[in-house]
Amino acid sequence: MGEKSFLKGYCPKQNKYFGMTLEKENSRWVVTDFYPMSLDEGKAAISLVEQDYFESRRTLLPCRYSNSRRICSCSSIPCPQGSKHNHQCLYCFRLKISYENDLSSSSYREGEVIRLSQGQEIKIQMGGRNLEHVELNVGWDPVSQGSNMDVDSSIYLYSQGVDELIYFGNLKSDDGSVIHHGDNLTGESSGQSDVDEIIDVKLDRISSKYGKIAVVLNIYKAYERGQRLTSIKNLFIRLFDKKSRKQLFSYQIGSGERGSTSIVIGVFTRCGSGWSFKAVGKSYDVPDIDSLCSIVERTY
Repeated sequence: MGEKSFLKGYCPKQNKYFGMTLEKENSRWVVTDFYPMSLDEGKAAISLVEQDYFESRRTLLPCRYSNSRRICSCSSIPCPQGSKHNHQCLYCFRLKISYENDLSSSSYREGEVIRLSQGQEIKIQMGGRNLEHVELNVGWDPVSQGSNMDVDSSIYLYSQGVDELIYFGNLKSDDGSVIHHGDNLTGESSGQSDVDEIIDVKLDRISSKYGKIAVVLNIYKAYERGQRLTSIKNLFIRLFDKKSRKQLFSYQIGSGERGSTSIVIGVFTRCGSGWSFKAVGKSYDVPDIDSLCSIVERTY
């Protein structure tokens, strides 16, 4: 699967945002999916790629009036039918690529749950307030494959050669800023909750030597047991503000991103006095958590 990214469009006539999934083809980004977003999701999202123009892949219909696959550029193409385009505004001349950077603003309402897509990034704040203490809920459902399938979520703190891993064998960071509440060995949630593992992160107490925090998932002894992440389904992460107990975002990882032994769910990055979070959702075929962390440090 090719490299993915995200683009945000805004229609001033409808006052609506639209998300576009991008994949790289022959050194250029093309649009592979197009979907509506709420105002709050749109304001919090960030377009991550700039080109002179974008086109849609052939799996998406072209504009039936201009026969163009070019995004947000129909105003430069004479169109005798006016603005009657056919793919949810994808090719409408009113739709504009938005590069608004709302990471530093309080543009979305406090308490609104933002549904992240792969490549999206938001600031970890509510109502302009940087969140100091958050709770990460990670969940998945097991699909039978082999025996003793053990999926582990972990937190990797790192920056320029210094690192620290919080996982089932080390449940608390040296400074107490990250606490992992234990390893679920089966993937079966207790009670009615769909949450399998819970991790507390005190963002305001993370050592200044760490600039990034990766949330990762891997299968314990995956190579030895011949297991892959296709053995789980409904993988998600949710983030809550510990102070208000309100949920900020949820991120559901698609089944197409889980064909290997591990996955980088997302990465927190220092952003001024606070933090941002980027939904990564990238899978890797590695033998153990240490190998995954090496990739994270080199790549993210």
